[in-house]
Amino acid sequence: MEDLIVTIILPFRRMIPKAGPTITPGSASFTSPGTYTFVVPYYNSLTADVRGGGGGGGGARYSDSSIYYASAGNYSYFAAPDATLIGYGGGGANGAVWSPPRNGDNGSPGTAAGGDGNITGGGSAGGQGAIISAGGSLVGGTGGAGGRAYRTWVRSQWYTKLTPRTSITVVVGDGGAKSECEPAYITQYNTNGQSGAVYISWS
Repeated sequence: MEDLIVTIILPFRRMIPKAGPTITPGSASFTSPGTYTFVVPYYNSLTADVRGGGGGGGGARYSDSSIYYASAGNYSYFAAPDATLIGYGGGGANGAVWSPPRNGDNGSPGTAAGGDGNITGGGSAGGQGAIISAGGSLVGGTGGAGGRAYRTWVRSQWYTKLTPRTSITVVVGDGGAKSECEPAYITQYNTNGQSGAVYISWS
């Protein structure tokens, strides 16, 4: 008895590759002091731009030689798994004194770390100094600008550890407080430093 060989031909079925996640370009801005949670979206490229708070402006004193000192700004950061971007706060200024006459000293600019680019003094502005005018003018120091750090992640790069749907801590630092200012003969009052900020965009 001969063996019977049966050949079965199945219909062709086209294999359709599974589509990847939808990427919707967007942005997020954190501009008020505080601590936040940012959930990483699906992205091809994502950039974080971190800016430290500016230092406070220096006041002025007419009655004696004592110097007023403003506060430094506070740092901001974006804490990714593979890099923590930090923009440090700018230094606080000191004030002008009428007698013996001296202008105030400006605050030092804040530094930055962790970014593809780290810019000293590239962050939020420091506060303005007071102006005292009494037969002449003297000016309190300007607060130092905060530092700035920015970095771009590209999802296709094998070493990128910024995974979509993970939570990232974002901190925005406050600006430095202005110093005291004696009101006598003041034509411009000093101001606080600007708050820091964190800006994120993706596509």
